[in-house]
Amino acid sequence: MKISIEAPCKINLFLDIIEKRPDGYHAIETAFHTIGLCDRISLKDAERTTLSVSGRYAALTGDPENNLIMKVYRFFSEEYDFDRPLAIDLEKNVPVGAGLGGGSSDAAHIIMALDRIGTLGLDAATMSAIAVRFGADVPFFINGGFAWGSGIGEVLTPYPNRLSGYAVIAYPRIAIATKDAYQMMSPADFNRGNMAAFQASLNGPVDKIDKMCYNIFQEVLLKGNDELARAKKAMERTASAEAHLSGSGSAFFFLFDTRRKATLVHHALTDGCANIDVFLAPLA
Repeated sequence: MKISIEAPCKINLFLDIIEKRPDGYHAIETAFHTIGLCDRISLKDAERTTLSVSGRYAALTGDPENNLIMKVYRFFSEEYDFDRPLAIDLEKNVPVGAGLGGGSSDAAHIIMALDRIGTLGLDAATMSAIAVRFGADVPFFINGGFAWGSGIGEVLTPYPNRLSGYAVIAYPRIAIATKDAYQMMSPADFNRGNMAAFQASLNGPVDKIDKMCYNIFQEVLLKGNDELARAKKAMERTASAEAHLSGSGSAFFFLFDTRRKATLVHHALTDGCANIDVFLAPLA
């Protein structure tokens, strides 16, 4: 047996914090959308279970034994008696600490892969319940697409239609831990996004939606990180377009309705901005 899986990442088109909950987590409202920038996970039968990591961002993933993929595998071994040893290879193409959910997507896709390999017959609700054990946005990647997230991000309401267009992702090679980003936030920062206006924009083209994107972390992170602020200014000056932070940072995205427009900006950023990794991906 040998299978290969693509694990797409996401952008947050809208992200606001509603409150800090008594359990220490933050209640949020967000709009997730998957994009066609993917990690690749390969699995094959082996004498013992191992995880090897390759690809552009392999060096940033840390000890493989602490990777979410291995944590999911151990959970299945304990809870479902999954005893099939696998050699797993993760080709890490999604930037790390970027707010793109690459690790969460990897975890979700391993959940689905182990369910299939072990013929466990888990339904989407059960897999989502497993997924939230490994991160608030992991359940989103069970189905992917376009969805509104509430609670800590795990309460999902799918939008009926995915958006049509392209995203250019610009990663300034700065890793920001989600925990650190949330610790920078205070109640005075909460509830500043206009959710109603964003949702109303969904009836229009992507360039209209682009103008209504919002991320509560953007202002705070830019004030607290001069390098990130300089990178954003350089991106916007080069692209002649507004850059939007994804998740808790540090990657920014630009939205376009045609591949031609996206390609022009992709080339401009690649040629004009030093120390920034640039990707072009369809909304998926």
